[in-house]
Amino acid sequence: MKQSLLLIGFLIFLAGITPQTVYSQTENEIKARAKYKEGIQLMDNGKYDESINSLEEAWQLMPEAITIQYEIAYAYYLNKKYEKANNVLEKYLTHKDVNFDFFQLLGNSYDLMGKPDKAIETYKQGLVKFPKSGSLYLEMGNVQFNKQDYNAALQSYESGINAEPMFPSNYYRAAKLYCSTSESFWGMMYGEIYLNIDTNTKRKMEISKLLYDTYKKNVTYKNDTSISITFSKIVSVKIDSSSGTKVIKYPVNFYYGKSFAMAVALGQQVINLKNLHALRQKTIEHYYEMESNKECPNVLIEFQKKILDAGHFEAYNYWLLMNGEEETFQKWYKENKDKYIDFAKWLSSNSLNIDETNKFTSR
Repeated sequence: MKQSLLLIGFLIFLAGITPQTVYSQTENEIKARAKYKEGIQLMDNGKYDESINSLEEAWQLMPEAITIQYEIAYAYYLNKKYEKANNVLEKYLTHKDVNFDFFQLLGNSYDLMGKPDKAIETYKQGLVKFPKSGSLYLEMGNVQFNKQDYNAALQSYESGINAEPMFPSNYYRAAKLYCSTSESFWGMMYGEIYLNIDTNTKRKMEISKLLYDTYKKNVTYKNDTSISITFSKIVSVKIDSSSGTKVIKYPVNFYYGKSFAMAVALGQQVINLKNLHALRQKTIEHYYEMESNKECPNVLIEFQKKILDAGHFEAYNYWLLMNGEEETFQKWYKENKDKYIDFAKWLSSNSLNIDETNKFTSR
C-alpha cells in the first residue's frame, strides 16, 4: 500500500467537497483530517488498536471518505486480524469510489489466511473492474507462484505487463522466473526493461547480477571452433493471413538470436563485462544491418540503438551489468567517470518509455 498517495488523495477529497471548502473547511473536516493523520502515524508506529480508534473517529466525522475504511482494514491486516480486515473491505467492493487497493488488500488477506484460491478469485474480481491494474496481476501471479503453478504465474505477470507496461514489478517477477528456465531470453529482456524503469536499488542490484549470470550460463565456448548459445529453444511462429496473403511472422527471440550468434567471436573463450559490452553492441549492429528492426520492431532494441547512436552504449552496458563484476565496474568507472556522468545526464532526459503502441510480451 502506498500510504502517502492515499493520504494525499484523502486530503484532496477533504479540500474538494465543494468549491467553497477549498478556502474554508468546516469544523468536522478539520477534525477529520487531524484524526486521519493521527491514525496513520499511530499505524506507522505499530500501534494498531489506537490507530483504528483514531480512524474510526475520522470516519464518524467524514463518512463519505471510504479511504478511511481502507486504512482501518489495513490496520487490522498489519495486526494479523485478517477476518476483521476482510469484513471492512468487502462492504465497499461495489462502492462508487472503490479503487483496486481494496481488492488487492482483500486478496492478500485471504492468501495469508491460507486461502490462495479465494485470493485469486478476489484479484480476478478486481480485474473485472480495473482491467489495467498491473498490481492485481502481480499479486495473482505471486499467489500462483507460491502454489508452484509457474506457467499460470508467468501468464499473470505478462498479462500485467500488457495491461500496465510501465509498472515495474511484473517485469521483475517475470525476469526471475524466465531466467530459471530454458527460455531465459525473455527473462533477460524483461530484466533489462525493469532496470530502466524502476528505482528500487536492492532489486536493481539483484537483476543486474541475474542478467550477467544468465549470459555466463547460456554462452559456452566449447573450443576454438564451437560455441553453445542456449538463450531460447522455442520459436513460436505466427501466420497472418488477414491481408489475403499468408505471412509468416517470427518473434524477436528468433531475430535477436541470429544477430547474437553473428556477434559472438570464435576463440574468445570467456564471457566477462568487457566482452559482453562488445557482444551486445555487435548484436545491435547486426540486427539493424539485417533490417530485423523492420521485420520485428521491439521497444527495448530500439532503445538500445538509440543509446548506441548517442555514443553511450559502453557506459550503459557497464551500468546495466555492474553487479556481475563489481570490481571490474569500479575500475572502469574510475577510468571513465566522465563517460558515465555524460551517460547519466543523457539518460535523465531520454529514459525508456513503454506504452500501448510499443509494449510487448513473449506471448
